[in-house]
Amino acid sequence: MTSFIAHLLPAVALGLCVAVPFGPFGLMCVQRTLGFGIWFGIASGMGAATAHAMFSFLALVSGTALMQMTFALHTPLRIASARSMISGLPVSSTDVTPRYGNIVIGLAAAINRVVSALATA
Repeated sequence: MTSFIAHLLPAVALGLCVAVPFGPFGLMCVQRTLGFGIWFGIASGMGAATAHAMFSFLALVSGTALMQMTFALHTPLRIASARSMISGLPVSSTDVTPRYGNIVIGLAAAINRVVSALATA
C-alpha cells in the first residue's frame, strides 16, 4: 500500500499542476484556497463562475439587441461587404513570394506581421 501511495502522490501533484486554471479568476481561487482553505476556494470559484455567467448573459443580450438594430441595415451592409470583397480580389492574386530570394527576409516580415497583429488586438 505504501508503494501505491508513493506512486500516486506525484501523479496527483502533476494533475493539480495541469488542472490549475490560469487567468485572474483562476489565480484568485488558487490563492484563496491555499491561504484560507478549501471552502473559501470553492466559494471563490462559485463567485467566479457566477461572474462569468453574468458576463456571458450580458454578451448574449447585447449581441441580440445589436442584431435587431442592424436588421434595417441588411441591404447596405451586404452591398458594402460585397464591394470590399470585390476590391480585395486583385490583392489575392498578387505574387507574395519574397523578392530577394532570401528566406530570412520572409521570416522577418512574417514575424513583423504577427507582432503587429498582437499589438493591435
